[in-house]
Amino acid sequence: MKWLKLYLKLAVLAGFLLPLSAAAQQNSNWLRNLSEGMGEPVNGYNDLNPEIAANGNMVHTAWLTWIGTNKQLNYRRSTNNGLTWNSKITLLDNDIDYDNRYRRMAVSGNYVHLIASRNLGTIRELVYFRSSDGGASFETPEVLYSTPYSIYNLHIDAQGNKVRIFMTEDCHFCVPNKWLYLLKSDDNGANFETKLIKEDANGTFSDFTGLTIAGQNLYLLYLESIGYWANYDFELHLLSSPDGGENFIDQVISEPAMSGQHHAFPLHDSNNGYNPKIAADGNRVWAVWSGWDETNTPTVFVRHSPDA
Repeated sequence: MKWLKLYLKLAVLAGFLLPLSAAAQQNSNWLRNLSEGMGEPVNGYNDLNPEIAANGNMVHTAWLTWIGTNKQLNYRRSTNNGLTWNSKITLLDNDIDYDNRYRRMAVSGNYVHLIASRNLGTIRELVYFRSSDGGASFETPEVLYSTPYSIYNLHIDAQGNKVRIFMTEDCHFCVPNKWLYLLKSDDNGANFETKLIKEDANGTFSDFTGLTIAGQNLYLLYLESIGYWANYDFELHLLSSPDGGENFIDQVISEPAMSGQHHAFPLHDSNNGYNPKIAADGNRVWAVWSGWDETNTPTVFVRHSPDA
């Protein structure tokens, strides 16, 4: 009888453990080495700045790979919710700006859009890649912008047939010091119009992020350095457009700290990289950030507008 009770206890315990083991094994099947492939030898290269997007059963990924002095822009997709993956496509192998605070990929329907900035020595270029078949293939890359100065702060978003790209052209010895540009397409990226949003006369604008399309509305956040530079005081601005990027309204949305100056913290840092700071639904928009409140206490703030 004693052995029978022991066997019954073990049987009950096994009944609990076997489903847990099966679940753990099933979850482990979702782990994939996208940059090298399952079972392939490790190449020793440094993969960085991964992005992901999903649309129906399609899953799209993009990342950079550091090889020698160059960086590769790589893309890979799955057509069955990530169970299996098509072969990696290397879109660009060049001296690519690898800042991890950028957003380089956007997906809308069957269109996949990717951007990168590259350094060709005497000129810098904004390069655009488009797939119209869900990432199965990509068209010939298109240079959307070229300059002898620098191209920074890349962000892209897509919704319906709209594609919007934000970038800055930087020149530390020029006046103005920085130009803010929007490249807009209303035909899925077939054609782009370049618009100058505003100029930064003294190089006080930074941390551009959160480019978001919501119907006809368009949103973007940035910081402006104010007062004595060593105090690290920053105002947080929201750029909003009610007409898809034709015209912009620039509003300060942060609040003063104890000194009376605004003290918003950096929106991103070079370790953590990009993370979303804007949520939008039509005319409703929310922004989140951190900084000092009126007592200089580090605080997380959220601000909401019901009217774009």
